[in-house]
Amino acid sequence: QLGSKQSPTNSIKEHITLLFEFESGSGSRKLIAATKSRIYALNQRSRNWILIGDNGGSGFAEGTSTSYSPVKFKAAQLGNNIVLSNNYDEPLYWYFDNNPKLANKNLVQKITDLTKLKITKAGHVCEYKGFMFLANLEESGSQQIAKVQWSDYVDATSYYPSTSSLSNP
Repeated sequence: QLGSKQSPTNSIKEHITLLFEFESGSGSRKLIAATKSRIYALNQRSRNWILIGDNGGSGFAEGTSTSYSPVKFKAAQLGNNIVLSNNYDEPLYWYFDNNPKLANKNLVQKITDLTKLKITKAGHVCEYKGFMFLANLEESGSQQIAKVQWSDYVDATSYYPSTSSLSNP
């Protein structure tokens, strides 16, 4: 989870660096927008943006400047999950049907399997034929630019290898 407070980390304006259209299996749609430190989802019916993740990136909450930052979220969809990565924080996911009306800005979650594998960052994320791929990883504090980790088939949150999993060892 990005942050734990119930209000935005600050009032500094940040540039939107990601727009991602997200469609569920039932045909419902959301538009995801992200800045350096926040992730929002558009509620089409109410036409309001809901904060679903806060205090990511280089974290303006710590008083850093508003100057340009290379921290930008990337996103990919697999089923009803969207996986977000910014090569700064741990990769995150958001399940489409998590109710964005909740007064909780931590609807995006860390992927627990990646925590078990000690993967703390991913520079790239993409979906291909039912698998979620993460690349340019940081594992156990060491940058692994040539390493790729992929999920189990049609499960964007399962990366831990097992005899019943198709994720990579």
